[in-house]
Amino acid sequence: AAVAWASRAASASRAPVPASSNRPAASATVLEDPSKVDRSAAYAARYLAKNVVAAGLARRCTIQLSYAIGVSQPLSVYVDTHGTGKVAEAKLEKAIAKVMDLSPRGIRTHLNLNRPIYARTSAYGNFGRAPDKDGGFSWEKTDLSKALKAAVK
Repeated sequence: AAVAWASRAASASRAPVPASSNRPAASATVLEDPSKVDRSAAYAARYLAKNVVAAGLARRCTIQLSYAIGVSQPLSVYVDTHGTGKVAEAKLEKAIAKVMDLSPRGIRTHLNLNRPIYARTSAYGNFGRAPDKDGGFSWEKTDLSKALKAAVK
């Protein structure tokens, strides 16, 4: 049987870099709605990577989430701290799965993606922008850093 995979990775770093130099799979996010795991997983990977960095668990972080059709939880959660991690990457992978529901529905709920917030992403990109007061760009928040820190202890 054939298995279709959706794999999304996103990076975060303490160094100020333009959004275009980050490595998320932004091309897959432009025309899709948030119910598609391509878009929501890219946002979740970015969100989690930023929170790993904000928690001080690494100076750089790339997170990859891989999904299969018909399976709600990711088949794999991969963390690469590019040699800057203060915690083992395997420990971070477990902590990430513990602090956030990574099902497509869980991601949409956690990041509040089921709202008309996507028109503004068509100019200047999806990543590297400050979260809006109305909840836009929620994947740029770092409100999960304390929970991640607690989960790796």
